[in-house]
Amino acid sequence: MFKPNLNNQQGRGMVKSPCWKIRNVQAPNMEKNMPEHIFPRGKRGIFHADCRYLGQRIRCSFGTTDRRYAERQLAEHKAAIERGDYKTYVGKFEDFAKQYVDQVLPNKSDHSKERYSQIIRTHLLPFFKGKSLAEIDDQLVIEFKLHREKAGAKPSTLKKEFRVLKDIVRLANRGFQLPTVQDYPLMKWGNKPKQFDKSMILEEADFLKIVGFVMKEYQKICLIGMYSGLRLSDVVNLCPKEVDLREGIIGTYQGKTTNWVEIPICKKLKKILSSLVWPLDKSQSFFPGVGTKAVTTNVLRACKKAGFGKHSFKSSRHFAATQLTNRGIPIEVVREFMGHQSINTTMIYSKVKKSTLMKAADAFDEDVVSAKCPQKQK
Repeated sequence: MFKPNLNNQQGRGMVKSPCWKIRNVQAPNMEKNMPEHIFPRGKRGIFHADCRYLGQRIRCSFGTTDRRYAERQLAEHKAAIERGDYKTYVGKFEDFAKQYVDQVLPNKSDHSKERYSQIIRTHLLPFFKGKSLAEIDDQLVIEFKLHREKAGAKPSTLKKEFRVLKDIVRLANRGFQLPTVQDYPLMKWGNKPKQFDKSMILEEADFLKIVGFVMKEYQKICLIGMYSGLRLSDVVNLCPKEVDLREGIIGTYQGKTTNWVEIPICKKLKKILSSLVWPLDKSQSFFPGVGTKAVTTNVLRACKKAGFGKHSFKSSRHFAATQLTNRGIPIEVVREFMGHQSINTTMIYSKVKKSTLMKAADAFDEDVVSAKCPQKQK
């Protein structure tokens, strides 16, 4: 039997149950002792999560000592559970990199396949392997950028690596965005882009000197690139159906951009093409079994031996554009010749030689100069 509390005037007439007393005492303690969704662990106090949400267990490290940042990360985990793709969201980077190589890369050009595969194998996997996609956040991307810049990566290289990274993460998280300079000043490029200097312009004799150090089986590949402006991958894959010696035209889809380009064949180029062994199958390459990597490596060595260490096979493309520009060919025509979509890209490739620049002064000496009426006086 329960006894009324006669000593307490306020509680007169009320029955105090021992059970209710226990509950009143334990309720605040239970709330106080409930495990939090996120908690610091270790000497550094790195926040971890160990909880359940909508029947799904969340157990991971957020890799930060900032509680607010950890809470935002936890919110993203919960959002992934609500979307129904949590298992994908916490998948490992290397698994999605393999999925990207198997499913996405086959739809890219041959040039992109080779370049992007190398980026994944050489730079992305060594840094992100073992990380879940949930762990690849703004801070980790910035760490990767600083790591690559320390190794000497230029902005043009990092842009390609970021593009591949973004495509891989978006296989699971379509809303993934790279951190911006506005939000993170560290995203500003640390290394300066490659600086072009007029002394780097190659004359025809310079390039022929380089070709002299190239292996004999690759020499004609270099010469075709020199007089056509084609990329290495396009030269290696060149086949008879793309070459019309009678019309004097090379017509092909560029491997990198898939743009159609028609290149007029000069006499020197015609002589080289005529000396090739033409396969019976018009779709077979003039250079079967030749890989771009082997040619690239050999040409780099040849450039060093010839005393042009800063150059590579791509310099043949720069040579073609520069040669056309300095011979007075309109920049619009040069753009068509090179197969560029934007004339700004053509401007990067075509450089004005110092001798051509000096001739510009002759324009002021021919006749009386008039800014108002530049026409010649009769």
